[in-house]
Amino acid sequence: MPIDQERIATLRKKLAEATDFLELWEYFLTHFAENPEFHELGRPAEASFLLEVIGELGSKLLNQQAIRISQLMLIEIPEASLFHGACLIEGRLAGLMFFQDLDMGLMALSEISGKTMLARFSIRNPKGGETVH
Repeated sequence: MPIDQERIATLRKKLAEATDFLELWEYFLTHFAENPEFHELGRPAEASFLLEVIGELGSKLLNQQAIRISQLMLIEIPEASLFHGACLIEGRLAGLMFFQDLDMGLMALSEISGKTMLARFSIRNPKGGETVH
């Protein structure tokens, strides 16, 4: 099954222009992450550059110096220049997507209260990510 280029283009545009990160994250979940066919398009990836960003953002969002990241699983979809995946940060579920060619991504981190913290980031400036709760 080929990737839906129209939806990828919409996701890219939403990521670049988003002011409502929750709406962006829900679009990604609905049209990509919750679609089994989408997962078949990718391959497992080891992206140490993303692990560093996950650590920086997790530390910032949780306001902790040292954090524990476990169970990281990343998938790469080369034809879309897209990485996506999930992990646990201090036992809390985190998900992310990152367009390598745009150098832009979004990370979602669940809070104990049930709310989700969201941060848009770039690799060139991981500490400068925009955050919303």
